[in-house]
Formats: sequence, structure tokens, C-alpha cells
Amino acid sequence: MVTTIWHEIHLAAVRNTSIYKGAVDGPNGLHVLLTCNLLPLMWRTERLRVVRWVIVCQAGMVLVVALAGWLISPLSGKSAFLGGLTCWLPTCWFALRAFQYSGARSAAKIAQSFYAGASGKMVLTMVSFGCVFALVKPIEPLAVFAGFAGVVIVNWVVPLKVAQLDSKRKRIKN
Repeated sequence: MVTTIWHEIHLAAVRNTSIYKGAVDGPNGLHVLLTCNLLPLMWRTERLRVVRWVIVCQAGMVLVVALAGWLISPLSGKSAFLGGLTCWLPTCWFALRAFQYSGARSAAKIAQSFYAGASGKMVLTMVSFGCVFALVKPIEPLAVFAGFAGVVIVNWVVPLKVAQLDSKRKRIKN
């Protein structure tokens, strides 16, 4: 009974989002219930799809730079992986903090959450680099910075590619 009530509340909240249309197949709507409880707002809205793409592509790039480093040596692979994580984890923090509010009535909260997200990202990046260089021995600093740079580049490339795809879609529709 409780599951059904929660299911109806969550289903009503996400019924019109494009991500979940037709995704209520589970028994008693368990899929929607679990998905809505576990995912933050940024994963449930269409307007933040560029942010989702950046985070997913950065996670993939972490693996790519780690594999590329591992082809050179296992130590380079480990170092590149840690460098990639040093960029990706603070970006996830920023995305969770910065995009937790929406709407015109939340303008002050939105600005505050962006500042909190950006400052938290900066602190997490510094702490991550400090921990990597202080706690992980042996390490290849060049591979760490190469892994970090490889993941940072995704921040620039993905929004440009999404904009190109959107403009192509608009031209095809018109």
C-alpha cells in the first residue's frame, strides 16, 4: 500500500518528463520509485541534458586516459586515472550543487548554489591534487596532469558538439 502511494506521488512528479515516458513497467512502479529517489533533479530534466552529457563523457574520458596511460606503463595508467578523477569528481560536485534549483522564484538560491558549487569544485580539486601527490607513491606527475587535462577538454568539446547537433536538428525540421 505504501509503495503504491509513493509510486503515485513520484509518477505524478515525473509523468511528463521525456526521460520517463513509458518507463513505468516495473511491478507496482518500482522502477520509477527507485529511479526518482536515487537520481537528483539534474538527471530528471531535459533542460540539463548538456550537463548530463558532460558528466557522462568525462567519466568515459577518465577511462580512456587511464587506458592510454596503461598502454605506456601500468604506473602511467594509474596516474592518468587519478588525474582524470581529480577533474571528474569535482565536476560532479559542481553539477549537483549548481543545478539543484530552478525557476524564477529561486533566483537567489540558484546564484548561491552556483557560487557554492564553484567554490566547492575549486577546493575539491586542490584537495584531490594534494591527496594524489601526498598519498600515492610512486606516481608520474606528467601522467596525472595529462589525465586531468584530457578530462577538462571534455568541458569544452561536449557543449560545442551538442550545439552543432541541435542546430542540425533545427535545420532538418525547418
